[in-house]
Amino acid sequence: MRAGILRALGALLAGTSLAVAACGGASSGGQGGKAAPPIKLGMIDTLSGPVAAVGTDGEKGARVAIDEINKAGGVLGRKLQLVTEDEQLSPTASVKAVRDLNSQGVNLLFGFTSSADALAAVPVVKELGMTLVAAHASATELRTTQFVPNFAAVADSDAQSQSAAPEFLHQRFPDVHTWNVFSYDYLTGHQGWNNFTTQMRILDSQFRVGKEVFIPQSATDLTPYITSMLSALPAGSGTTQGVYVFLYGAAEVNLFKQGAPYGLANRFKVILTQGGGYEALANTLKANTPSSWVGYDYSYKAFNTARNRQFVKDFEAANQGTPPDAWAEQSYESVYLYEAAIEKARSDDPAKVMGVFGGLTFEGTQGKVTIQKKDHQALVPQTFTHFEADPGSAQGWKESETVVIWPSKSS
Repeated sequence: MRAGILRALGALLAGTSLAVAACGGASSGGQGGKAAPPIKLGMIDTLSGPVAAVGTDGEKGARVAIDEINKAGGVLGRKLQLVTEDEQLSPTASVKAVRDLNSQGVNLLFGFTSSADALAAVPVVKELGMTLVAAHASATELRTTQFVPNFAAVADSDAQSQSAAPEFLHQRFPDVHTWNVFSYDYLTGHQGWNNFTTQMRILDSQFRVGKEVFIPQSATDLTPYITSMLSALPAGSGTTQGVYVFLYGAAEVNLFKQGAPYGLANRFKVILTQGGGYEALANTLKANTPSSWVGYDYSYKAFNTARNRQFVKDFEAANQGTPPDAWAEQSYESVYLYEAAIEKARSDDPAKVMGVFGGLTFEGTQGKVTIQKKDHQALVPQTFTHFEADPGSAQGWKESETVVIWPSKSS
């Protein structure tokens, strides 16, 4: 009898010990005290080709955010891990990248240089139950007719940026009524110009469209496009007309380098570029940097917030003193959006993460960032920064003024 009781007590104590051990393993992040597996974020962005700077700078920004978060303890006690795929500026390659990441169990995605690629990827993201944060893709359709709840955006939409630019230009240069355009010949390039002209017509009764030049994303010799533009300009255009430039990466650099022998910059009173990455362009042109305004949703000098100061400091430390551009910041911001969403959802399950996108607020480089409920668009400002040559400085150029325009809030 006593032996049976002792055996029963032994079995009970053994079971209790196992239960305690199991509880201890869970609280420490896994069975047997093992660390919990990392939360994987998949970045699909342009990592090769003529606009590779978008994706490579974006990857640098994402890694800075992940390092900051991991050093602070991770998310829900788990580390973040970045997995990258090359977008290749191809809808086919982008869809394949989505499926490849899904097969690896990576279901929280961000990135996309090209809106056309993002538009191709979104239906597949929805089909597979994944989520996608647009770091750069700005097509209005992603927020309207093609919107799915799996989607969110830290990049401003075409509608946001192309309404802010005319507002700024009309206020600053009310006597410039004719606007020309150099833009990439793709979806967002055409939509951006259409939105720009529509808004300008509302603001300026004398607005006129000048010469329209659309350039293939693969083009490297821009001389034919430059001469086509300049041959259409009247005498005196340097004091009366403006040019809207929606190029980035190699084409933006090539436009001004190859246009310099033709006096391109002097043929317009106002140059506005809206493709991002202008610091890299100025570092290439140095003392030949044209006097121009750059409109985008981030300038590293524009925001005196704790998060932006930390971002700039950490980015420069990781990149030989080079400050971050907008592409780096957009990917950085995408990671912090995911951190906030996972924390709020208390899970990295994509279905739960997408469920908290609408109305989510998190700390961004510009301050508090809110994701709208209706379209999951982040309310981010437009910054307009004036660049000009500065032969007396080590870098050969300077940012002389920045104007920040915030969008109106909706739901």
